[in-house]
This record gives sequence, structure tokens and C-alpha cells, in this order.
Amino acid sequence: MVNIIPDACSGCGGCIAACPVMAITGSFPERQTVDDHLYLDAITAPSVKELLLYYRAGYRTLVVDDNHFSWCDVVDRTNNLLRACHQEPFSLNHYRHDDNHASAEPVDAVIARRRFLRIGTVQRYLRKKRAPTNRLISDIFPDYQLFSININKDTCSLCSSCLKLCPTGVFHYQNKQLVIESGKCVGCQLCQASCPESAIEMREEITKKTQTHYSFNAACCPRCQQPFPSLNPGEHLCPACSMQEKLRFTGDRIGMKSLNFSA
Repeated sequence: MVNIIPDACSGCGGCIAACPVMAITGSFPERQTVDDHLYLDAITAPSVKELLLYYRAGYRTLVVDDNHFSWCDVVDRTNNLLRACHQEPFSLNHYRHDDNHASAEPVDAVIARRRFLRIGTVQRYLRKKRAPTNRLISDIFPDYQLFSININKDTCSLCSSCLKLCPTGVFHYQNKQLVIESGKCVGCQLCQASCPESAIEMREEITKKTQTHYSFNAACCPRCQQPFPSLNPGEHLCPACSMQEKLRFTGDRIGMKSLNFSA
């Protein structure tokens, strides 16, 4: 259960765009836009995902206030990601609120002057603004994966924790294999943090979408002499005996009996 402190929340909306699994609903941070220009002059800094969503909505130019120099890192990371996905990066226009650059004027003032000069601008201004649609970061560029997941076959016990906890279905069993679809990963790191064997490594890596298959091996536990499926073909304790050893727990109602390899 997540609790929000109403008195502390500013209603900025930054958490809505940033949440990797879209668990928070509401409105995005309020941004000024004109044509395909997005003005980054608000108090709340954007996340990489928020900028990608604006890119997906058709915005191609970022007008950045130089007073917010700390935002350059977010813009650089976003453009590097776009290049890695073979997309044209954002164009950048810089200005300062304390100079006389036209971009420093309120957007309505800029529009008012353009109305006088060009009727076409009025027509574009009267169109409905293209608001970004929230979606999983893995769905923004469907042909690419933004994260790679590797399994340590020597330590993985096939406990199924990652299958049960992953919110986007990265892991599943199929044809006596553990299948990992890294293209579905949104970078929440829940699998890595929850793995009892620390057998999962998630890292940022932009490549074409892939599937990784880890075949089950028929192993035999030297303690209980029971066969069990394992990614490691060598002789080692089954998950039940391994858990008993770690917890000094007696009984046979944990470990292997909780696994389901029928898929």
C-alpha cells in the first residue's frame, strides 16, 4: 500500500510519467507547447520517459531555459537513447529568462505577435494540442529493448519468484525452458531486488528485441537423492534442501513442491 501525504504533494504530476509500470494515474506535468516545440521552463524537471512520450506525440524541438542547466543531463540521456534506437534526436533551442530573446517571452505573447504576421499560425494555434499518451517505456519503440536481463545459471534455483513478481511478464516457462523477453522490461528492477539467490542482473542496454532461452537440466540432489530441474547440470542441492540448510528448517513442504514446471 502506497500512501500520499496531501500536504506535501505539489500536484506536479512528475511521478505519473516517471513510474515504470504506470501504477499512478492523473495528469502529466503542465508544459507549454507551440507547434512541435516543447518548452522546458517549468519548475518540475522532466524524466527521460516523459520526454520520450512527447517525442512519440510528435514534438521534435526542446526550448530549454539555460537557468535550468541541471536538466541538460536528462536531455542528453534522452537524445542518446533516441540515437541508439535510430531516431532523430530532439533539436535544442536555448534561452535565458533574463535576456531579450523572443523565447523568453510568455508563449501567449509570442503567439499574439505571430498572429499579426501569419494567419497560418492562428490556425495551428487553434488546433487541439497533442497531449502525450502514457504508456510503458518498452512500448515507445516496439522494435527495441532498453534493458538486458541475464541469469546466473550456477545460482538460479528456479524458485519462480521473478515470474510471479514481474509486472510486465518478462519471464515465463515454455517447453522445459526459462524464457526471458528483455523487450518487455521497463527497468523497475523488482526481479533483481527480490531474487533470493541474487542470480538476476538487469542493466541498461539498447538493442533489437531478443528472447533468451535457458534449458532445464535433469539434476539429482546429493542429500535427498531426488531428481529436480535445474539450469546448472552439475551436482548440487535441490531448492528444498538448500532452503533447509540456509534456514536450518526440517520438513518437505517447501522448495520443490511449490514449483510448477508443467508449462
